[in-house]
Amino acid sequence: MIRVAIVGTGGISHAHIKAYLQFPDRCKITALVDIIPGKAQRVKEQYNLDADVYLDHHEILDRDIDLVDVCTPPF
Repeated sequence: MIRVAIVGTGGISHAHIKAYLQFPDRCKITALVDIIPGKAQRVKEQYNLDADVYLDHHEILDRDIDLVDVCTPPF
């Protein structure tokens, strides 16, 4: 099982989340990170994810995560 953390829960993250949800036997979204308070929590609830929510990507560094999906703006 690949444990996924998604950093940035805006626009493109929804396409990534939907893609991961297509393979529930191979990957699990375990963390959502967004600097805007409440934004990652809303995404968690929208997709009914069993994931922890963080405001800073540094907070996930000690987590058992296999893949970090960076979905922040390119600028």
